[in-house]
Amino acid sequence: MKQALKLCAAGILSVFSFTVLNGQTVDNLINRGDSLHTAHKPDAALSTFLEAEQLEPENPDILWRIAREYYEKGNAVTEDGKESLYRQSLEYAREAVEADSLSADAHLWVAIAAGKVALQRGGKEKVEMSREVKEEAMRAIELNPDMDTGYHILARWHREVATLSWVMRTAAKVVYGGLPEASLEESVQYFQKAIDLSPDWINHRLELAKTYIEQGNEEAARAQLNKALELPAVAMEDPEYKEEARRLLEEL
Repeated sequence: MKQALKLCAAGILSVFSFTVLNGQTVDNLINRGDSLHTAHKPDAALSTFLEAEQLEPENPDILWRIAREYYEKGNAVTEDGKESLYRQSLEYAREAVEADSLSADAHLWVAIAAGKVALQRGGKEKVEMSREVKEEAMRAIELNPDMDTGYHILARWHREVATLSWVMRTAAKVVYGGLPEASLEESVQYFQKAIDLSPDWINHRLELAKTYIEQGNEEAARAQLNKALELPAVAMEDPEYKEEARRLLEEL
């Protein structure tokens, strides 16, 4: 009887220890994956987060990070492989929202991935995804008003939709029910909000300059492009953004 109790107790302790260890392992894997992401190693980061997913398959913080790495991989490959990776990113981001509808990061990554998939598609799917981009970005900043990337996405959405040709807007309205209203003024406002939250992020400045160019405000565009060139390169894409800023300045 005592032996049986000992075995039962040992089994309970074993399960408890396994659970605690799994919890610690997931945290360690997330931290390791984030470090790999910061080091611009999306393949290694993705493998790490996929390992964490095996332990906690419905953890939204793991799912949106997997979406993030598929997105990064999509950015790094040729055109032939982009859509598949962006769709995987979108699938995981949507799963993250299903796992936690109050996760601002999950909604943000749905918006980001949907935007990339929309660029690869046309027709009805592109219109539907454009709506999804705006809705998900709005939801992200509702949940986290300090999320500068959410404002950036909304700003770009307003610019892209506001500058669609009359033919494309008419076709979208007649065939697919149209797109939500958009304006360059709102694009500027959202970019300025993103800059207020993250003033040293080069791409905020570059994209705001593009909106000013669309408005015909070359003086304001030059100011933002010069500021973009003054800022230190931090993100992997920053040298590319700086080069684009130089080119735009030469064209003005």
